[in-house]
Amino acid sequence: MKRFRFALLLSLLAATLFGAASAAKAQTVGLYVTATGTRLNIPNTSWIYGATMGGYFDSNRFTFLKLKPGIDARGAFLFGNSNEALYTAMAGPRISFHPKKIHIVPYGEALFGLGNLTYGEGYPSYTSNSFEYQILGGADIKLTQRFDWRPIEFGVGHLSDVNGTYYPKSISTGFVFRLK
Repeated sequence: MKRFRFALLLSLLAATLFGAASAAKAQTVGLYVTATGTRLNIPNTSWIYGATMGGYFDSNRFTFLKLKPGIDARGAFLFGNSNEALYTAMAGPRISFHPKKIHIVPYGEALFGLGNLTYGEGYPSYTSNSFEYQILGGADIKLTQRFDWRPIEFGVGHLSDVNGTYYPKSISTGFVFRLK
C-alpha cells in the first residue's frame, strides 16, 4: 500500500510538472534517469543505491544573462545492503545557465517533498514518512539535439522525524532526453 501511495504521489508531481510545461509557450522540457548513490549518515548504515527519475522544464521567457528559471519534479528509489531504503517524491524550482558556444548546461535546484525512510537490521526496523528537502547542483553535456549526458549531480538533503534529523548526501550520473 505504501508503494502505491508513493507511486500516486509521484504521478501527481509529474502531472503538475508537465501541465505547467505545456502551458508555457517557450521552454526546454527534459526527462531524465540517473543512477544514484546516497549516504544517509545514520550509524551502522552504508551507502544505498538505486534510480532517480524525473523531468524538468526551463522557461525561455524570463531569461537573464543566459540564466533560465524552471521547475523540476523527481522520484528516487534507493536500497541498501540490509533493510535500508529511501523513497522520495519532490518538486521545486531550478535555475540553469545556457551558454551559446559551450555544450555544458550547469544547473541548481531546491526541491521539497516527501521521503519514506526505512533502516535498522532485523527487528526492530524503523520506517518513517517525513518532509524532505534537497539542494542539488550538476551539469548536463549536450550529446545531440535531444540527448544529454548528466555526468555528475551532487545533492545534500534534510529529513526529520521523531527519532532524529538526517542529512543524506547523494551523487548521481545519468542521461536526459529533451522533448523540446
